[in-house]
Amino acid sequence: MMTQEFADEIIDGIRCSPKNSKNKSFAELQVQTEPYKVYHRGTQSKKYKFQNIQTDYLHQNETSNNIAFANANKQTEETKILSFLRRTEPVITKAIQMNINSKVFKHSNLGRLFNVNYITVRDTLVLNEAEEHKLSATGLSWSASGALLAISYGSLYHMDWCTHNGFAALWNVTSETLIPNTPKYKYVTNTCLMCIKFHPVVPSLLAGGTFTGDLVVWNLANSNDHQLANIGGIHGGHKDCINQICWISYSLEHDLRTSNSNNIILHTTIYRLLSSGSDGRIICWQIDLRYSGKVNCVKIFQIRNKDQGPLPISSHSSSLKNYTLLRSSLPESINNDKAVNITCLSLAKIDPEKFIVGTETGGILLCEINSVNWNETCSKYLNNTLCIIYKTHILFFHSAFEF
Repeated sequence: MMTQEFADEIIDGIRCSPKNSKNKSFAELQVQTEPYKVYHRGTQSKKYKFQNIQTDYLHQNETSNNIAFANANKQTEETKILSFLRRTEPVITKAIQMNINSKVFKHSNLGRLFNVNYITVRDTLVLNEAEEHKLSATGLSWSASGALLAISYGSLYHMDWCTHNGFAALWNVTSETLIPNTPKYKYVTNTCLMCIKFHPVVPSLLAGGTFTGDLVVWNLANSNDHQLANIGGIHGGHKDCINQICWISYSLEHDLRTSNSNNIILHTTIYRLLSSGSDGRIICWQIDLRYSGKVNCVKIFQIRNKDQGPLPISSHSSSLKNYTLLRSSLPESINNDKAVNITCLSLAKIDPEKFIVGTETGGILLCEINSVNWNETCSKYLNNTLCIIYKTHILFFHSAFEF
């Protein structure tokens, strides 16, 4: 029997050469990335405000409610008032009882709220220079913040030219370290200071008028010199005593919604005021804080006798008691073009373009700043009185006025 042996056999390999004889080259490269960064961001949710609204009194019986509304036109004013008091008295009484029992008024003196005679003199503000020169307090004005009280000093009796100085004193009445005879600020003018007025919105602006017709403007926000300008008659101002000053305030609430940024800057840097004087002039001034408090005379109104309509001649003389002689029946050359002393001025609250003027001869004139014809400033006049008008005031809630 044949045995077959197995043996390892080596077979020659077959070599295949590539067609491209060019050898390839290899290179090792490393790439570095930026480090991994983690950021944390926080968000804030919106704030919500809740407000309670109280509705009108709700009638339980709708039938009686309809009958009450149907008969409302037939009721008299006294019946309506009585019905209103009966309806609101329980609610008001309940609220008063809750306030009395509240702990809020635990440490307060409730007696002074119901005592009419609870009026005491807290401080007596005295300016030593005014007492020395026997000057009177010619005007006062509170600042918009209610902290400063400005008082102007001058003489009320002038037989000739004014030869003494005037003063403007400002006291901080809310300060605990108040010294009655030492004001916080004191300004000296060349002549008597006859009126003074703070801006109704900006507490740092203050204006005053002198006996010789100079308009003085101060800005308390300036650190170096508070006085912005001192404008006299040679610059187109008043020729005689300035009796009153009124600031013209803009309606910023409406303008901020409709104006762009440039107009908003103008409203916060440009201010206007009116001044009236014994020379019959009403002058509109413009103050521009962008140019170091530049003060310009914008418009001048001249009030004369002919602007007041028919003025009755004073009947204090016994020879004129039985006559009704009017100035309109006199020749036009007599007193028609003579300037009238303007004693008081008041701006309208709703429409600041309109204002009321009171004159020394008893005239009351309704004027408008933006009138079309500047020669006819006065649009209306009322029947004149036989006395001097010292003050006029326009009511806020109605177009009427009082004097």
